[in-house]
Amino acid sequence: MVFNLRPGVQRIYPLILVVLVVLLPGNIKAAESAAKRTVNPEKNTIASSTEMLLTLSLEELFKTPITSTSYFSEQSLDVASTVSVINKKDWEKRGARRLNDAYQHLPSVVSLPNFLAQDSVRIRGYAISDARGIATLWDGVSVNTFNLGTANVDRPNIQLNTLDSIEVTRGPGSALYGADAFHGVVALKSFESDTNQQDVIARLASNGFYSAGYNGSHKLGSKSRLNLSLASSGQPDQDIKYTTSTGSGEREYNYQSTTFVAKFLSNPSANWSYKIGFYYDDNDSNNFQGEGGNGSLPNNDVSSVDGDLLMLKGDVKYKISNNKDFSLQVYSWVQNKLYERPVNSTRDIRINGKETRQEAQLVYRDKNFAGNTELTTALARRKDIIKEQHRVIFNSSTTFVDADLPFVGVTRTINSFFADGKTHLDNSNWIYRYGFRLDDYSDFGTQFTPRLGVIYMLDKQAALKLLYGASFRAPTAVEVGGTPFIAGDPNIQPEELDTYELVYLRQSKKSKFEVVLFHTDLKNGISNIAGQYTNISRSESDGLELSYTSRFKRLLVESSVSYVKSKDLTNNAEYKAFPKTILNLGIGYQFSDGWSTYVNNRAHLGAYETTQTTAAKLKDYWRLDINVTKSLQEKLKLFLNVRNALDRQNYLPSLVDQEGGIPEDGISVDLGVQYQI
Repeated sequence: MVFNLRPGVQRIYPLILVVLVVLLPGNIKAAESAAKRTVNPEKNTIASSTEMLLTLSLEELFKTPITSTSYFSEQSLDVASTVSVINKKDWEKRGARRLNDAYQHLPSVVSLPNFLAQDSVRIRGYAISDARGIATLWDGVSVNTFNLGTANVDRPNIQLNTLDSIEVTRGPGSALYGADAFHGVVALKSFESDTNQQDVIARLASNGFYSAGYNGSHKLGSKSRLNLSLASSGQPDQDIKYTTSTGSGEREYNYQSTTFVAKFLSNPSANWSYKIGFYYDDNDSNNFQGEGGNGSLPNNDVSSVDGDLLMLKGDVKYKISNNKDFSLQVYSWVQNKLYERPVNSTRDIRINGKETRQEAQLVYRDKNFAGNTELTTALARRKDIIKEQHRVIFNSSTTFVDADLPFVGVTRTINSFFADGKTHLDNSNWIYRYGFRLDDYSDFGTQFTPRLGVIYMLDKQAALKLLYGASFRAPTAVEVGGTPFIAGDPNIQPEELDTYELVYLRQSKKSKFEVVLFHTDLKNGISNIAGQYTNISRSESDGLELSYTSRFKRLLVESSVSYVKSKDLTNNAEYKAFPKTILNLGIGYQFSDGWSTYVNNRAHLGAYETTQTTAAKLKDYWRLDINVTKSLQEKLKLFLNVRNALDRQNYLPSLVDQEGGIPEDGISVDLGVQYQI
């Protein structure tokens, strides 16, 4: 097999070879010796530490508590959602650089380029241009904006180096989280430790990408603790070429992102405990993909976003007994943003925005309610305000428009009640899941959202689940208030989605196998009809998801495949931008003396260039990434990542009708170091 390398890549491959020669074990005998030798973690702390790189006990990994699908910690076998837990070691071995890199190995999940410099997460089909329907939770707080109904635009790259784990729910989450959790939930858990520790990490890549981060946990007095995280990443101009039928141009894909989190915690085992958190995230993305499909923009089809979020969050918990507690969560955040893009080849548009959110939520949890039932009930009140939305259209010498957008000043208040329960009868293999959420909106009325589940434990390692969940997507401020070009509707109603899932799950200490069949039915969809937002469309999706993970001594295999077919029933048209088939295969091996390697493959089959019904089919997408890691001592780790190692010219579907799709970057290499102080 011969690979034709693009200009400049010939200089990168010799660098990779030199680094591999230096880094990889000197001979095959070392690997053979590693396969035969049993490491005693008590006598060899270096080897013990490096064993964690790839051969972390899958039993331990599988038993990692799931916290985003209930207000009680759950395990995979009894959780009533299709959810995946991704920890820091998992995304590090895949060489993830941005937030969306961390979860793109999951079945039925893809992140597609969209305008305003975003990568829009799509789950189980429905690849449309509006970036909506996925809730992004940051330590339990939704950071989706009111004006666009997404976090993909303003918070696309909360820094991975400040996180401990990510939980991704494929399917409805509205029974717990309300409107934002329509198609799924991406729950980010920031760094937190109950022991003193300090870690630093730094990376630098051949394409100019850089990242650096610090995490520290410090004991304050005898019962309190301060957790700090600070991380930044970015890259310079990439000069990625694109072509349309009317011309060509370049996109810089230049960005810089910074995240800071400080959390002050009291003693969590006391009857009264509290946590105060300060969160800051800044994102500046320049000359990413534009709106596409416009012949007047052949040389400047780009868009840029600069925005920040500032949040203060407080939690107070009172422990009534070992099984019962009350907790109060309050938070307030403000997001500022600046959007820029061309109107045509001579004029640009700039939009300044600011919005705020405050919420208070009182939660009662009873782990032993009426015997074998876990029950959670909660009351919440939330208020969203669009403070500013100002538009300017200009060229180098003249200002043509200088005015507020129609939805400036729009407010929304939501009063909510929800209950969630799980019952496991004595001497029975049956587990029953049930719950509902009632939301009263100030602008359109009341929404009722239930979920139900029946789980049959086949044995201690396997379960069969039948799950139903309803979800809804409340209209955004844009859809309520309108734009200069599309009229809003103050009486517009939420979109509604019913999801049915049949799940088979089997897991042991060394392996996990899961099969999911799903069907979703979307009603009351919001569309732009003749210049007016209105409820008219109906859609559906069907799919199959298979995933398998296993460890064989020092070999780790992680794989998944999904097939998804989604369709706009109103217009009798398929959603072509979502890949029909997504394949993922990761293979890792743990060598001796702290060496490990991981090869990650991702393939998309059956995707088209754009969302248009007349779009041409894209060539099959395949990306291969390589990670090599070496632990030099117990606290020091070096690593090498090769991204798109085969230098394939991959294209992703565009959600804004960019002809030919959106090109991905070519091969790049990064080196990094991680040290525990």
